[in-house]
Amino acid sequence: MSSTTASVPSSLDRGTTAVVGIVIDPETDSWQLGSVVAELAHAEFQPRVIAPESEVEAIGIGQSPLGETTAEEVDALVLLGAPSDEHGDPDPRLIALLLGAFSRPCAILALREVADSLALAEIDEAAAGVGLLDEPAQIVPRLAAMLPQRARWSDRHLGTR
Repeated sequence: MSSTTASVPSSLDRGTTAVVGIVIDPETDSWQLGSVVAELAHAEFQPRVIAPESEVEAIGIGQSPLGETTAEEVDALVLLGAPSDEHGDPDPRLIALLLGAFSRPCAILALREVADSLALAEIDEAAAGVGLLDEPAQIVPRLAAMLPQRARWSDRHLGTR
């Protein structure tokens, strides 16, 4: 991940550092995750890794189990991975988290390779406050541009732009 850090406000509407939930799965590259966490922290975001219970123990940094994390706890969600259930289907807890995030002014970013999770949640990738990324280096600049626009997202609806 590059070391280009966009100008990011150190506080948001509610006067606190923005909490960014980073969703991972067992295939998420640990080096890539570490780079994303470092870039977010350097930009004065508070990263929180959200992982299936089986992955939480192995990470060792600010983390939350997928089933216990709600959208109200984060200002943005970044999908580096897309957890699935024991049958290989998308984890319904991820879909619930995405729907909760979309129903409030929470930024949602996803790497293109896991963008199908957005479609399964019926979230239009072109909706306000939603974006697809080609690489993790785009996370901080996109969040810096998106988060100041949060007040405009209060009326977004599933399947609409």
